[in-house]
Amino acid sequence: MFNVLIAVAAQILVPRLLQLGLSERDYTVYVALTSVAAYVGLGEGGVLISLLRELAARHGAGDRAGFLVEARRSRKLFVIAACLGGILATTALATQREALGGRGGLFLAGAVALVIGAMSDLAFGSFQTAMLLSTGRFLIGQLIGVATVVVPLTSLVIALLVTKNLTTAVWAQALAWILLSIARGVHAAYVYRGETEGVEAHGEPAPLVTVVGPGALLKLAEVVQTASYPHLLSVLAPAFVPGAIPARTYANATKLVTQQFVNLLQVHVTRGLAGNAEQRANARDNYELAATFLTSSQLLQIGVAAAVARPVFRAWLPNQEPYIDSLLPGVLAWQALLAACLPADILFVAAGHLRLLGVIRFVATTLGLGAVALTLGWAGRGALGLGLSLSAIPLFVFGLWGELSLLADVAPPRRQTILRYGLSLGGALACATYATQPWLAAVTCCGAGLVGLPRSVPKLWRLIRPSSDERHRTDHDAHS
Repeated sequence: MFNVLIAVAAQILVPRLLQLGLSERDYTVYVALTSVAAYVGLGEGGVLISLLRELAARHGAGDRAGFLVEARRSRKLFVIAACLGGILATTALATQREALGGRGGLFLAGAVALVIGAMSDLAFGSFQTAMLLSTGRFLIGQLIGVATVVVPLTSLVIALLVTKNLTTAVWAQALAWILLSIARGVHAAYVYRGETEGVEAHGEPAPLVTVVGPGALLKLAEVVQTASYPHLLSVLAPAFVPGAIPARTYANATKLVTQQFVNLLQVHVTRGLAGNAEQRANARDNYELAATFLTSSQLLQIGVAAAVARPVFRAWLPNQEPYIDSLLPGVLAWQALLAACLPADILFVAAGHLRLLGVIRFVATTLGLGAVALTLGWAGRGALGLGLSLSAIPLFVFGLWGELSLLADVAPPRRQTILRYGLSLGGALACATYATQPWLAAVTCCGAGLVGLPRSVPKLWRLIRPSSDERHRTDHDAHS
C-alpha cells in the first residue's frame, strides 16, 4: 500500500514539474522515453512468476540441489530476457525521431541509458526478487520493491528541481536505476551463495515450455497496455500527450488499490480451490465477498474522481483543465467497466486459465490501440479514452461469460454476478455522458458503489479480523 502511495505521488508530481516547470514538449518527450523503456519488459515473457513458483516449491520442499539447478537456469534466463527486451526497446526508440528531433547527443545517450537501466532491472533485479521471495525473505523483498520505485523517481525529481533541465534529469534517473540494479544483483549473488553453499547440483530444471508458456501472453498484454498507448500518441499526435496521459493516470488511480487486493487474493483463492469441498466452498464465498467489495469501492472512487475532476486539474495541471470534457468520459468509462471484470482475474488465474486470459487481454489491447489510431482525426484528445473504453468491452464480456458459465462451479451465485456487472455497466454509461452531464457520472457511480458496500464491508472485516476464539487458538498453537 505504501508503494501505491509512492506511485500516486510520482504520477502527480512528475507531470506537473515537467509541464509547468519546463514545457509540454519536454513532458511529451519524457513520456515517449518511458514508454520505450517499458518495452524491455516484453523480454521477460512472463517467466518471473513461473520461475518464482518453481524456486519456491523446491526451496520449501528442502530440495536444495533442485533449487540450485533452477536458480542457475533462472539467472541465465533473466540475462537473456534483458538482452531481448533491450533489442525491442532500441527498435522502439528508433520510431521516436520526431519526438527526439533537435535534441543533442548527450540527451540521446541519456535515452539509451534509460533503456540500459530497464535492462539492468530485469537482469539483476528480477533475479534478486526471485531469490528473496522464493526463500521466504518477504519483508526485505517488499522494501527493495519500494526502493526500486522511489530511488530512480526521486533522482529525477531532484534533478528537475535543481537544474530545470530534462537531459540532466533523464541521466539522473537512468544512473540511479543502473546503480540500484547492480546493487540488487550483488545482494542476489550473496543470497544465492548462502542458500546453495556446499550443495551439489543434480536433477533437471522444470521444462522450459512450462516456465515460458503460461504467463507469456499476460505479460505481453500488460506491457503493450502500459507502453504502446503513450508510444502511439507520442508518434501520431504528440500535442495530445500532455493532456491524454495525465487523464489516463487520473482515472487509473481508482484501480490501484483494487489491483493490490487482486494480486493478494489470487494466492488465497488458488489455495482454497485446490483443497477439499469445505475449503472450495469457503474460497468461493471469500471471492464473492471480495469481488463485491472491490467493484463497489472502485465505482465509489470513480464517482468521487468525476465529482472533483475540475478542481483537481485546476490545481494540478491548469493548462489541461479546458480539455477535461474531451479527456475524461472515455477513461472514466474504461475504469467503470474494469471495476466488475478485474476481480474475475482471481478466478481465471486460480482455475489455471492463464493462456485464455492472456489471449483476451492481448486482443482487447490491440482493439484499443486500433481504435486510438483510427479516431485521432475526429476524436482529438478523446481518442485515447475512446480506445481504452473499447478495449475494456471484451474483458467485461469475457469476465461475465466466465463467471456465469466456464467458472460457474467456483463463481458466486448468478444473481450476485449479474448485479455486480450491471452496476458496473450503468456506471460506465453514465461516465460516457461526463462531457455534458458530469454530475450524472458522479452520482451514478457513487450510488452504484454504495449498493454493495453496506453488505460487504462488515463481512470483509470479519474475514480479515479473526474472532477471539480463533486468536486464542492461534496463540495456543504458537505457545505449544
